[in-house]
Amino acid sequence: MKQHIGDEHMSITDLKQRIQNGDSSIAHKILYFGASLQGTSQYWSRREQELRALIQYQINAGKGLTSFFSTAICAEFHFAPLRRLSTQYNLQKTGKIVDLNDKNILFSILQNNSHIVSHYFNLRTQEYFETVMKTAFKVDTFWYRYEFAKSRGMIHFHGLCWRSDREPHNLLHEALKNGLDEDVCASKLSEWAQQNFAMTAMHPAGSDASGNPNKDLWPPPEGNAPAPPESKNLKSLF
Repeated sequence: MKQHIGDEHMSITDLKQRIQNGDSSIAHKILYFGASLQGTSQYWSRREQELRALIQYQINAGKGLTSFFSTAICAEFHFAPLRRLSTQYNLQKTGKIVDLNDKNILFSILQNNSHIVSHYFNLRTQEYFETVMKTAFKVDTFWYRYEFAKSRGMIHFHGLCWRSDREPHNLLHEALKNGLDEDVCASKLSEWAQQNFAMTAMHPAGSDASGNPNKDLWPPPEGNAPAPPESKNLKSLF
């Protein structure tokens, strides 16, 4: 703890006595300084405040709400450049050349050098937003954060993106204001994506003769088809 100018010097006994008397001011100061410690609840509370401020600023500037939610996971077992980087790094560190075609060796190398994986994914993510989102999707402002979860790869991100023309938010806002139902709104959104990006909002399995989703061709949990074999699970990032 650092004493503030004007604070009286406190001994441990004084501090204990103040806490016993219900004085919570010291605890509040400690929690405040905890905002600089990454991973604490105070740290993420501060990040939330910054994001809310950014959203409010964008609204006040006339750019409206976010246009896209973007997310991606790190396919650390499938990125060829990451394999080459890991091989070179391991050679410099141990002087040994490893065969990363062996899944057990690959897993061990990646787990023992997670900082390399995270750094590579960070560079890839920066390039993704700068070249893909800005160029292809006309995004001019974006925000993202990293997370780590065992069930979703070593590292992944969630992000929000704004377009200067406020689309497709304006399109959906007008559709809902005119009383159009969800199916019509979805159709308009699909048309917009097709016209602007040659993309569709349809599932790759398509629809049956009645126009209903072909769920018998979807892997779980969305549909009823069996999951694809692991050998075909490419886990592609972008």
